[in-house]
Amino acid sequence: MTMVLVRGRKPDATDLLRDSGLHTLPAAVRIDALTGLARGVLELANHGDVQSLAISGGLSAEMTRWALRTTFESVTPAALTAFLASAELPGHRTVPVGLAAVLLSGNVLTAPARALLLPLLMGVPVVARVSSREQAFAVLLHDLLSGGCPSMQSLARGLALVAIDPTTTDGAHALQALLGAVAVVSTYGSDHTCAEVRRQLPPGVQGIEHGHGLGVGVLAASANADDDSVDALAAAFALDVAAYDQRGCLSPQVLYVQENGWVSPQRFAERLHHALRQVAVTLPRGPIDHHLGAQQLQYRGVGAALGRLFEGDGWSVTYEGELSARPTPGFRNIAVHSYSEPAALRSKLASLGRHLKVVGHAGDSDGRKRFASDLPPSVAPRVCPPGQMQTPPFTCVWDGLPAWHGLVRYQAR
Repeated sequence: MTMVLVRGRKPDATDLLRDSGLHTLPAAVRIDALTGLARGVLELANHGDVQSLAISGGLSAEMTRWALRTTFESVTPAALTAFLASAELPGHRTVPVGLAAVLLSGNVLTAPARALLLPLLMGVPVVARVSSREQAFAVLLHDLLSGGCPSMQSLARGLALVAIDPTTTDGAHALQALLGAVAVVSTYGSDHTCAEVRRQLPPGVQGIEHGHGLGVGVLAASANADDDSVDALAAAFALDVAAYDQRGCLSPQVLYVQENGWVSPQRFAERLHHALRQVAVTLPRGPIDHHLGAQQLQYRGVGAALGRLFEGDGWSVTYEGELSARPTPGFRNIAVHSYSEPAALRSKLASLGRHLKVVGHAGDSDGRKRFASDLPPSVAPRVCPPGQMQTPPFTCVWDGLPAWHGLVRYQAR
């Protein structure tokens, strides 16, 4: 099996470029199409049957509804108009590149939204290779577009979904042909996947990589001020941990709590444990397979030996002092570590390099700005309040790059 068309028209690059008409579609029509799509997704989230989508994504139905709502609530005409304006360069005309390939991963259900829809908003047709693990959400987006109003149908003509197995000889040839037919390739997946695609890119084709990533939570002593603030912050961080069952590149893997706050780092770990219990009531965890279950047991056992373990039915929090952070198995298992001086914390974060995608920083907006400006240049995470780590604005900067990076060229007027 070389290439299977999942949704859309025959994914021949020349045909898609010539016939979609996407590059000539007025911006107002593209904006209308995406806001119509957002309305359809939100209608499904609030009133539709999401069970098949939840099964495909490995999430509970409640978490699936939350994911759909939080992903598409920010897709508004004002936000999309502002995004297009941000891509303009004074004295120049913005020209969409010819065609984009998007290689999707399957670990986070709604990740295809940004990956597929922002190129379409910029007027760039997309051929997307869907993940073998999860295809239902990308198919949902295509079906809603193709079955919607005329502006949505116009946008759908610029989107093709294909399945390619690169582990077979025919599949490898099909992937190579796809990479050679486009102007830009966006790869979502592991560092290994990104490196393999990079190795195969023909000269002149731009590659954009979104590889392995993680999030970190930070609670400075100044924000750890009283019982009410501590409980509110524990609830916010618990939501960050629970979102998508801690399976994405924005999921917090460790929480650093500064010494000498209202409650100690160990006491905050216990508060976080109680907050995760509350989150599990409204956003229950999805199923976990035996392999990951074994990893989870091992992770918790090591945590108990290193420090203190707080666990429940579907989550755990370990307190591990100032020891180096360990990789977690995800699925709502988080470690709390202590730190004394901000300089020591910055050194720990610098060691994460480009893998650090987001920092949930407790404090006011000025404090977050100071924190971000003090980070070393080797890291460029998004810095946000706790509770928002896994709900970035639809058009935000990603991996230190604007969302339109690689999708347009500029011509002097």
